[in-house]
Amino acid sequence: MEAAGAGPNLRGWVHTLLADTRVRAQIQGAHSQPVAMIADVRQGCPLSPLLYLFVAHALLCWLRHKGVGLRLDPTDLQRVAAVQYADETKALLEGEQEVVAFLAAMHAFQHASGQRLNLSKQGQLPQQQPQQQLQQQQQQQQAQIHTDTQQAIDTAVIDLWGRLKAFTALGVPRKGWDQVVRSIPS
Repeated sequence: MEAAGAGPNLRGWVHTLLADTRVRAQIQGAHSQPVAMIADVRQGCPLSPLLYLFVAHALLCWLRHKGVGLRLDPTDLQRVAAVQYADETKALLEGEQEVVAFLAAMHAFQHASGQRLNLSKQGQLPQQQPQQQLQQQQQQQQAQIHTDTQQAIDTAVIDLWGRLKAFTALGVPRKGWDQVVRSIPS
């Protein structure tokens, strides 16, 4: 934590909250004897997601150090090693030729941190050419705009129809609204 820039106050709080941690199991209302937690953060601990950021950061640093990642700009030597969300990491490789080096890097990281690849979640996506990606994104955006617009219209029509039906149910005269209601496409 210190190497990542965590100050003495944060490190002190972590030590205070995790030192001499004991847990009990509750089964059908009965409590077990306390058991010391030596090498882990207990389930539900509010520090858990925050502390995992240090592990995630260490993984990104390690992958960059090992040369894993994509160059977004061919003239730039810097690589984007992975994208992360919570405890999920998706490594970005330039091609299949990098898989062996990536697995070797992850093997070393596993021994150092205890974190390992979940082989059941691994998959590969072929890298598309930038023009193909741009066209695909534009098509997806246009489809989403059409869908959002249609949903907004449908919601407004349903809302209007519901209000008109309520006026009828309350005995309020609609004065010509019948024609408007008939003109609304179903």
